[in-house]
Amino acid sequence: MSKGFPEGASALTHILVVADPIKSKEFYLNVLGADLYAEYGTSMVLEFIGNWLLLVEGGETDRGQADNPVRATEGPELVGPFVHDPSG
Repeated sequence: MSKGFPEGASALTHILVVADPIKSKEFYLNVLGADLYAEYGTSMVLEFIGNWLLLVEGGETDRGQADNPVRATEGPELVGPFVHDPSG
């Protein structure tokens, strides 16, 4: 790891694209016990077991952005390739 970057005050934030911000907020706060740090419209920043989570609602791109809309997944099969099973 290189010295000097990242600095000690740096933090990694995980961006989660959600289909329903209200239900997602309820789940993270009331079921998992995350803490709400800030809200920006339908987006929110949560602190959860030492990690920062940015929950955003998916949708079409705005003018001036790349032509790649960000959307929530529609089923567990879309997440499968990202799950690592160490048992094989």
